[in-house]
Amino acid sequence: MLILVAVSIALLTNSGIFNQAQSAADGMNEAAARDREMIRDAEGTIYYWTGVGEPPAWRDWLQVGDYVDFTPTTATHVVPGNLSGHRVPNNSTGTLTDQTFTTEDLQWRVMSTHDNRITLVSAAPTTNTLTLRGALGYNNAENVLNNFVHQLYNSSIVSEARSMNFEDVRSLLPTNNVETPDASQRFNGVLFREPDPSNLETGTRPGIQNGWDSDWEWISREGNSVENQLVFGPTGSNLQSYFLASRAVFAESSSVTFSGSAVADGSADSLSWFLWWSNASNFGEDIRAMRVRPVVVLNSNI
Repeated sequence: MLILVAVSIALLTNSGIFNQAQSAADGMNEAAARDREMIRDAEGTIYYWTGVGEPPAWRDWLQVGDYVDFTPTTATHVVPGNLSGHRVPNNSTGTLTDQTFTTEDLQWRVMSTHDNRITLVSAAPTTNTLTLRGALGYNNAENVLNNFVHQLYNSSIVSEARSMNFEDVRSLLPTNNVETPDASQRFNGVLFREPDPSNLETGTRPGIQNGWDSDWEWISREGNSVENQLVFGPTGSNLQSYFLASRAVFAESSSVTFSGSAVADGSADSLSWFLWWSNASNFGEDIRAMRVRPVVVLNSNI
């Protein structure tokens, strides 16, 4: 009997039935979210035109992952080169160059309904990529990303428009596999200083003690819950990589890396892209071009 069970499980696995079942479950989750949206729209339309029934209790209906209609005010936004570090041509002597973006037509899903506040996140990141480079990119990453969304994905019904950050990932996936340093090791907000070639250690490690310090953090995908889909995308079709408006420092006794956070390939990693590194004898910069994930918080009277 045990042998037959083992053989049956092997056959099911090898035949792809398990994978087909997972794909079917993914489709059912998507269909259920869209069905709830259609029912809400229908009830709202009936009440609006006929007065029959009760006004839709939107907050009672809304669930994390639901698709909702939200149209931000179309705008154009310029990211200054002296904030992003973007250079043309793409080398250390290139000219700091502005980047121009316009509002994209994105779909939106419910990220949370805590404290009587409805928070939406774009169903996918922007199509266009933003470039951050070197010390300027590291120092200004959070402000550049948050202002990008504030300028391009705002409206009169929004109380806050910002980029997705690592705190959002923690909130959505509190039980996922997490690697993080002890609280005593964390030093969020350490600002990078342009290194003095004659004194690299002082120039690149402000406030960091000798030894091994880090506020690095990593959260991996676990399963295909709605929350995991919101962060990483459906199983088998992970979202394109995108920035998180959070920074991190990874310092050892002989080197230090100043990095930004991102979601890519089924994990959220605060050291997924570095912008500046240094050791006792050398230093260098890096460049990253990634998409942005807008988050909006609706006014409480919506």
